Amino acid sequence: MATAPGAAFVRDSKDRSGPVLAVSAADWSAFVTDIKSGRI
Repeated sequence: MATAPGAAFVRDSKDRSGPVLAVSAADWSAFVTDIKSGRI
């Protein structure tokens, strides 16, 4: 995962030249919060 102002970028670490998924910082934060709370 990498970050930039307002965004998070995620890719498969086994495929370094593969595609990158970009999500907003707010969506990434909500995703992490949901994982930590056990909702997903």
